[in-house]
Amino acid sequence: MDNFLPFLITALGLACFIESLPWLIAPKKMQNFLRELINAQPELLRYWGIALLGTAIFLVWVGKSLL
Repeated sequence: MDNFLPFLITALGLACFIESLPWLIAPKKMQNFLRELINAQPELLRYWGIALLGTAIFLVWVGKSLL
């Protein structure tokens, strides 16, 4: 439990780094992508949200099992 806070800060930093890459590499394409998201059906967004959540849980499980 002593390593939780440094781990959490590291994980948040990594997430911010990964999230910033598309904006750094292709800001115009990201703007166009966000415009498309506005017009997307809520069910489709919910489906992809669930898929991404499932992937994240799986990756955390795999990462924890490797420790």
